[in-house]
Amino acid sequence: MSTTRFPSLPKPLFGVSKSWKQYSKERAILHIDMNAFFASVEQAQRPYLKGKPVLISADPYGTPKGARSVAATASYEARAYGVKTGMPLFQAKELCPHAVIVEGDARKYTGISLKFLEILKTFTDLVEPYSIDEAFIDVTNTEHLFGNKVEIAKKIKKLVKENFGITCSIGIGPNKLVAKIASDLEKPDGLVVIEKKDLPEAIWHLPVEAIPGIGRKRMLKMNLMGIHTLKDLALYPQENLRRAFGIVGVYLQNAAFGLDDSPVVPEEKIGDPKSISSASTFGKDTLDEEKIASALFYLTEKAVLRMKRHRLKATVVGVWLRYEDFSSEGKGEKVKQEISTFEEVKYHAFRILERFMPPKKHVRLVGVYLGGLKKIEFEDISLFKSESKKRMVDDLIIETRKKCGPCSLLRARSLIGEKIVMT
Repeated sequence: MSTTRFPSLPKPLFGVSKSWKQYSKERAILHIDMNAFFASVEQAQRPYLKGKPVLISADPYGTPKGARSVAATASYEARAYGVKTGMPLFQAKELCPHAVIVEGDARKYTGISLKFLEILKTFTDLVEPYSIDEAFIDVTNTEHLFGNKVEIAKKIKKLVKENFGITCSIGIGPNKLVAKIASDLEKPDGLVVIEKKDLPEAIWHLPVEAIPGIGRKRMLKMNLMGIHTLKDLALYPQENLRRAFGIVGVYLQNAAFGLDDSPVVPEEKIGDPKSISSASTFGKDTLDEEKIASALFYLTEKAVLRMKRHRLKATVVGVWLRYEDFSSEGKGEKVKQEISTFEEVKYHAFRILERFMPPKKHVRLVGVYLGGLKKIEFEDISLFKSESKKRMVDDLIIETRKKCGPCSLLRARSLIGEKIVMT
């Protein structure tokens, strides 16, 4: 077994190819973002929540309404107090003490998301999900059937309101990047159009973090370099950007000019994941090895079942812990043969976990990582009954949860230590 490093963050969704002028006609791309999605759905379905600050929270190994969870989404009423998505719940409650905390319902939100995609497919077959509440559509070849791209945007806004009782913001641009930037300019319920002829000046006044992929750390680094706006970034010496950010620096400068030729890829043509990970925070920091092992057991099962749904095998298994002081430690190993069953992955995951035991500090979070994923071209048939039964158990759990919900069937070991709230 050899040790391997965890991969870096995924590459940006957008980009420019070597021959980026690959489209013969100007494209009409829409980015649709359902505003404060989880919170808006709850406000639409529970009238008494309308106009109130709402926080949606859930954590598999914490308590959904406890201080250990994070705000998965905050309503705009809560955001007015400075609450942000992903903020620890105790911080959100300090900023907005009178906020109403609602446990999230993943199945309900997923159902609405699927219906949302069906609405978009009535306008074009080029529909690409970006997240559970966002999607891109390419109406270049179909806009004439509905009037024009702006009319399509208005129809979508009306249908979202009629079907779900919530609003959405839509950005229209000549590519995905510009459409995404445009949709972020007016929230909630906005509609912004940026034409190709107005680029790059139309976006140069925006701060650098308007580009998807520029987070807080990268933004601060740019600010220290004297880069504050997209114009600053566009006109900055490219060699210096490459030295500071590597090849990503070139992508960022192209983005500052509004350049992007990435296609809108329908869901059925999106490739399989390159890696799968699953992590969860404890309700209370712990040194209890049994609780830590129980959490890893549950998370390993969750990751394996997702891998099997894509018919993939793994060649890398990793485990990481986050401690009470928020420091993290991760270890991984490359396996000799591709593995796909829960028992195989569990063996390697618990082998790695032994290197952390006993824990040096109280453990806050446990995570498991599966990498080096490859498609299963054919399934080996075991000659031994015990091995066949193990595969059958995995398949049975997948089918049962698909029909009866995520809590319908669990391995008993997952329940040791703390109550599980499935997400």
